[in-house]
Amino acid sequence: MLQEQRIGVAWFVLAFWLQSLCGSLSAQEDSTENSAASTASGKVDWSQLPAAEPAGVWLFHGDSLGPWQVANKSYFDKHGPVAWNDGVLSLPAGSPGTGVVADFAVPTNNYEIHFEARRTGGDDFFCGLTFPFNDQHGTLILGGWGGGTVGISNVNGFSAVENASTRNMAFEEGRWYKFRLRVTPVEVTLWVDDKSLFVLDTEEVKFSIWWEQKPMLPLGLASWRTSAEFRQLRLVPIEASPSK
Repeated sequence: MLQEQRIGVAWFVLAFWLQSLCGSLSAQEDSTENSAASTASGKVDWSQLPAAEPAGVWLFHGDSLGPWQVANKSYFDKHGPVAWNDGVLSLPAGSPGTGVVADFAVPTNNYEIHFEARRTGGDDFFCGLTFPFNDQHGTLILGGWGGGTVGISNVNGFSAVENASTRNMAFEEGRWYKFRLRVTPVEVTLWVDDKSLFVLDTEEVKFSIWWEQKPMLPLGLASWRTSAEFRQLRLVPIEASPSK
């Protein structure tokens, strides 16, 4: 009787060990599959992009678009031939839109986007920069509504031409302008050529985007019936700002 009890215990221990081993191997396989799927998707975290000078990471680099995709859906299905050559991103006029969208994980707050841009043809917005703010998104419009409107679409449902961020600026065709967009939990700020153009208090503000710009989510650059060029595009993380 004692011998039978010992055999039963031994079999129980062996069965428990085999079950644990199988569970461990299964978990390792799942982990490997998930890792492979992540790698196959081409998604990387923004922090893995090449380091930029003087700070942050380059959004475009090398001799190709890198982790960006040309938008080809909805209003971007008749886009112009996007090109990245000698450090310049070219967005030829589309019918109506041409744009590129980030194929990597992006920050949702406490960051700046630095870039230079110019209109090379057309009279609508030469830059529609769709950006994240927490779990929302807005689009910074440069040169819209006849060529001179600057602002964010949308703020509490109001477009870039009719909210607190709205400004007017005469952009010269062919001239490079320097832009810096800062996104924090309390403010969204835009500088043009190192001069502050607007500071938008985000308290009680809800951002949204026009449905035509949805192919630009979560981070994208677009032009609208207009040709444009961009260079020196950087993403710079900043220290968390205190909430109000």
